[in-house]
Amino acid sequence: MPEHKTVDPQLYQTISDLHKAGGISVEDSASSKLIARNSRRLTTHIYDILRQEIVSLARQPGSPINENQICTALNVSRTPVREAILKLKDEGLIEIFPQSGTRVAPISLSGLANLVFFRSALETQSIKDLVSTITVENIAALNDMIAQQYFHARHNDCDNFHLADERFHEFLLTTANRKIIWDKIDREKGDLDRFRRLTLPLLGQMLDVTQEHQNIVSAIEMRDADIAMTALRDHLGNVLSVVQLLKGRHQFVFS
Repeated sequence: MPEHKTVDPQLYQTISDLHKAGGISVEDSASSKLIARNSRRLTTHIYDILRQEIVSLARQPGSPINENQICTALNVSRTPVREAILKLKDEGLIEIFPQSGTRVAPISLSGLANLVFFRSALETQSIKDLVSTITVENIAALNDMIAQQYFHARHNDCDNFHLADERFHEFLLTTANRKIIWDKIDREKGDLDRFRRLTLPLLGQMLDVTQEHQNIVSAIEMRDADIAMTALRDHLGNVLSVVQLLKGRHQFVFS
């Protein structure tokens, strides 16, 4: 399985800052509320770190999750780590077995089609709305993103290509004033992101994805909502065409 980068280093700095703030002993109510708020933020940042490690495949499906090691690495107590793990369990990214421990969940093949359907339904409608409001500056920004994707694809840089791919789709929805929709999609598509990461090293895959992005932008630029929606729907669905191939190559990461 290919190796991947982990997470934004700034998240680790935030953990350190929150840990210091949370360690101050105070009695007045205002300070108590601040510490409680910092505690919630600490849980969120631990969750973000673990989720990014899982989605990037830095923590591979089936690998154990050791709470003590996480506590030591981040210099935090068990409570926020446990809360973050439970949140990831609710998302299906972590499995907890009372008798045998905690591990990264395998990728659910049966759920991939539903995730693609969910994402496609929300994104294609947003594209329909975007076509009538897109500006010349927006089109230029999208074309710049595609140029970056071609660069990463030609240099076989899967990690930066994935990030550029994410920025492209986020920009489409944000520009369509659907940022809240993107945030929802982003939280639901963990398994789909892990699967997409496995597809990127396939020969020509990154170039094909970039060309599909170009087709979407060209249709938007022509103000043709139907073609743009079809191009986006086809693009999102194409990832499922290699399920059987990847299942044969990485059989132990799927359920």
